Amino acid sequence: RSEVLNSWRNKLSGILSPAIGSLSELKYLHLGGNSLSGPLPNTALEAMPELRWVNLESNELSGTLPRFDALGGPSSSSGRNGSSLQTLMLGNNRLEGTIPAGLLSQNRDLYQLTLQENNITGTIPSEVGGMEFMWVLDLHSNRLTGTIPETLGDSMELRYLELSDNGLNGTVPSSLVRNAEIMDWFSVGRNDLSGDVSFLCRNDDNTTSMQLLADCAQVHCPC
Repeated sequence: RSEVLNSWRNKLSGILSPAIGSLSELKYLHLGGNSLSGPLPNTALEAMPELRWVNLESNELSGTLPRFDALGGPSSSSGRNGSSLQTLMLGNNRLEGTIPAGLLSQNRDLYQLTLQENNITGTIPSEVGGMEFMWVLDLHSNRLTGTIPETLGDSMELRYLELSDNGLNGTVPSSLVRNAEIMDWFSVGRNDLSGDVSFLCRNDDNTTSMQLLADCAQVHCPC
């Protein structure tokens, strides 16, 4: 019975075998910082019912994103049906395709989703607004298009938002004003956004300050 598999920054190479699905009680999978290649074994990963924490960042993995929409069932920490997955880190790989709506709608306990530096296309699903526990959302350096969903402001715990280096357009949703007092990092630079983000300026005496990064020639950001 294994609950933890941690081989971070070793010199692992080759594929991530679908046999990993036999570790049915695994909760923490950390194989980041290696040289694993080939497609993600999505079917195997999605069949591991106890997964809470997955870090496969900084490899050479390819293929599409897993959905993780059949995990955990009622074991979700919030007591709701769906997955018990809390952290999914797949950044700095060679993944492509779109972000599945089910990855968000069926994983309501996710508080960290990092998919940066891949080749992900399509739009940011509106289901991101249902992630009430989300602290970290990092999608930078992909090929995302469309607008930033207005529902994003419903993610009331959001502290770190990194969307730079994509092809996003439209305006920054004013709904994010709800997060302004707790957000530590907000980056939307090198997109095609316009409008005004002055609603994110803090007017209190907090000792912490938000790092706000935008293309200020296009986006009014007087903070």
